[in-house]
Amino acid sequence: MKIHLCFFLLFSILFTSTGFSQKASYRIINRNKTTNISEYKDALDNANFNRIRYKSKRRQITFLNGPTIELLSAQELISKGVLIDLSEAINDGNYIDDSNTWKLAPNGHIIHTISMNNKINYKK
Repeated sequence: MKIHLCFFLLFSILFTSTGFSQKASYRIINRNKTTNISEYKDALDNANFNRIRYKSKRRQITFLNGPTIELLSAQELISKGVLIDLSEAINDGNYIDDSNTWKLAPNGHIIHTISMNNKINYKK
């Protein structure tokens, strides 16, 4: 009985950790002279882009002094077996201003800088 319980717990931990991984949810399409791409990959793998992802089309994001990535659509992720809440994704017809700045903070977090009325707001 203990062996079955240990196996179940180990399987649950592995399944849960891969379920929240964002590794298969984007691709780097241009390095843009980025010297250390692994810092971006680590941050991207830990970030959750589900709320800024389109439902059925891909979205490009360019980092300030960094790479350009392409987020796979929510439907592409679902077809790959990735667990995602489709209601979090953005409808394809909605306009999104992609001129805002994305950057990698020194602590490894991705920061989305939105400029409004000459003021800057930061979102993690």
